Amino acid sequence: MSLTYAVVRCHGLIQHLLRKEQYLSIVYDKLSLGDIKEYSEYKDEYSLDRKLEIITRRFVERIIFLSKIVEDEIRDFLMAFLDYLELENLKVKLRTLYGKEENAIYYPYSHFIDVNELKEARTDHAFLKLLRREPYRMRMDIMRRILRRGDIALGEAYLDACYYDYVKRVIRENERTLKVLIKFLNYEILRKLAYWLLVLGEEKVYEPITREMLQGLMPYNEEGRHIGLERAIRRLGIDVEEAMKYIETGRITDLMHLMRERELRILQRGARRRSLSLVFIYYYIQLCREEMYNLYRIFIGKENNLQKEVIIGTLITLL
Repeated sequence: MSLTYAVVRCHGLIQHLLRKEQYLSIVYDKLSLGDIKEYSEYKDEYSLDRKLEIITRRFVERIIFLSKIVEDEIRDFLMAFLDYLELENLKVKLRTLYGKEENAIYYPYSHFIDVNELKEARTDHAFLKLLRREPYRMRMDIMRRILRRGDIALGEAYLDACYYDYVKRVIRENERTLKVLIKFLNYEILRKLAYWLLVLGEEKVYEPITREMLQGLMPYNEEGRHIGLERAIRRLGIDVEEAMKYIETGRITDLMHLMRERELRILQRGARRRSLSLVFIYYYIQLCREEMYNLYRIFIGKENNLQKEVIIGTLITLL
C-alpha cells in the first residue's frame, strides 16, 4: 500500500492514544484503564505482570498493524523500532545474571530471541549463545571480556550500541526511503550517548578499544566524530548550565526525562511541518511507545506505593 495511505491512517490512529487528562484520572483512580476501548481486556484485579503484558501487547499490535500497510523498506524499520524491546530484555538479563537487579521485569516480546529462553538462561554461556543470533551482530569476544570483568554498565552500553548499529544498517539499506528519519533518530542516539558519557565517563567511552565497540552510539554518519557531553546536550536544545545542575545534584534520571521530552518535542514539530510524510508515522510510533512507558510508570509506581505526585512527575505527555 502507499505511504500516503499509511500516513492518513496514522492521523486517525493518533486520536486513540491516551491524553494527559486520562493518565491523571488513572493515577488518581478516577478511571480504570479497562474503561478505555483500546485496553478493554484490562482488569484492576490482575497481577502487575498481567497488566504490563496487556499494555505491551497493545503497543506491539499497533506497530505490527502499521507494518502490514507500508512498503517493505518501511516495514523493516518498524520492526527494528519494535526490536528495542528485545534489546531491553537482554539488558535486564545481563543485570539479573550479576545480581544487580531483583524482581526483573521483561517485556513480553520476542522476535529474534525468545523471551522465555532468555529468562531461563542461568549462565554466561547460555546468555552468550542467545546473543549470537542475527541481526544484532554482537561480538562474542567483546561480550566475554565484559562479562569476565563484571562491567555491567559497559555491557549495557555495548548492547545499546549493537542495537543502534542494527537500526542504522536498516536505514542504510533503504536510505532513499528512510533518509527523512535520520535527523530524528540521531536525537534519540544523542540522548543515549549522553547517558553513557555520564555513566561511563568521556575518557572511557572514547578510549580506543571502547570507542570501536561503541560506534553504534554515535549519530548516523557521524561515527568518526568525538561528541562530548556538552555538545550532545546542546544538540538536544538543552541549556548546558541547566543540565549541569541536574548532574551536580545526582538527578541523572530527571535529566534523561528532560532529554526524552525535548527529543519528542523536536519530533512533534517536525511531524507538524511534514504531516503527510514518513516523519508523521515515526512521530506516531514514538507516541505509541511513550504511551506504553507511561502506563508502565503508572502501574509499577502504584505497585511500589509511590506518591501520586511522584508518578505524575515521571510521565511524558504530548497530547
